[in-house]
Order: sequence, then structure tokens, then C-alpha cells
Amino acid sequence: MKRYIANILQIGDENLKPELLDENIKWEYLDISNEDMYEELDAIKEINYYGLAAM
Repeated sequence: MKRYIANILQIGDENLKPELLDENIKWEYLDISNEDMYEELDAIKEINYYGLAAM
């Protein structure tokens, strides 16, 4: 498994992933309007996320 310097989980209604994202950063986006949001969250909750940012 590839080791990333940062794992980012963004939860919201619009994906704000930067266009030029470092390849060593893993960006996950969870759409709150998606009916399957909880199933998607189960699939990615094993990743360790550090920090919190809200917009």
C-alpha cells in the first residue's frame, strides 16, 4: 500500500480538491447529498486523517 504524507477527507456538497495536488497526498471527498454517504464512509474510515478544516 502506498504511504502518503497526508490523508485528507473533505465532507461537503462540493469537491474542493485542488487541481494541482501533490501525488503524495490522498484526497477523499464525501458528498453529503449522496444517499449512499454512510456506505462510502464505511469504505474509507480505515484511513487515518489528521486535522480538521471546515468551510
